[in-house]
Amino acid sequence: MRVRNVFQQCILCKKEPAISLEHMIPECIGGRLAVSILCTKCNNYLGSTLVNGIRQDPSIRLAVRNLRGEIPELFERVENGQEYYGRDSQGRLGKCTYKDSTFRVKACKDTDGSIWLDTYRGISDIRKILKRDGLTEKQIDEEIRSFVAQENDVEMHLSNSTKVIKRPVCDLFPSLQGFYLDERFAVLLAYEYLSLILGNSIFDGGLDFVRAFIMEGKSSENIIIERLHGHHYGSWHKLYPEFLDEKAVINIRLFEWLCFKVHLKKVSIKGQERVYIEDLKNKKTLFADSLEEAKKNIYYTMY
Repeated sequence: MRVRNVFQQCILCKKEPAISLEHMIPECIGGRLAVSILCTKCNNYLGSTLVNGIRQDPSIRLAVRNLRGEIPELFERVENGQEYYGRDSQGRLGKCTYKDSTFRVKACKDTDGSIWLDTYRGISDIRKILKRDGLTEKQIDEEIRSFVAQENDVEMHLSNSTKVIKRPVCDLFPSLQGFYLDERFAVLLAYEYLSLILGNSIFDGGLDFVRAFIMEGKSSENIIIERLHGHHYGSWHKLYPEFLDEKAVINIRLFEWLCFKVHLKKVSIKGQERVYIEDLKNKKTLFADSLEEAKKNIYYTMY
């Protein structure tokens, strides 16, 4: 869903025209609401520095993995190309890649000098080895057929120089070596959502410290970010603000599990405490006009 012409100028640099569509919640984790609030330069910069790494955040990956049955398409999108670990029948640990709904073993050298290869890659390499050893195409095809038919964990000599063993890789689990999301990402999300609520008040000079933190990483005692975890996973994202005396708190819940509370102190802005939800399972964007309506489950849908 796209909302164009929200602002004339970019809400970050306040100079260039806001002609670049920005997903309020990144599209790679199911965000559907896209709005014209940034210029192309700011959007590209933020995409490369703050947004692109969201799929590698361990909390994001664990959430999507636990919700795989509810949001299978999003699981495929997030996990495609991601790294996993797996054990062979001898208990040795190797790396795999999840690609197009299939696990592929990554080529690597083991401590004993043997080489791990994916079956598809292995057949191609076997063909090259046998060709190098002088076998005819007919002989090579026969060896390949024998290899394919061979039982697991049985040593097979392809030639005087090479032996192969087929071993299934099982006990697959994700490699959670990715970096956690930069705190500036949470502030960016909070600030962008505030812009939809406040309208042109977002250009108030009193929020320059927020823009400086997002674009330059300039710290401020008036910004406090809490990173929390919920009690369970849910197939939705939720954003909502709370306007208090000289403070605004923007609550961000991704998959109902990864939670941020962004406190912006010493600001006297006020706005409607509108609740925004991305229903990932049903692929709907929902809004409630207040926290009270949200608690009563009163929402309207944007298509």
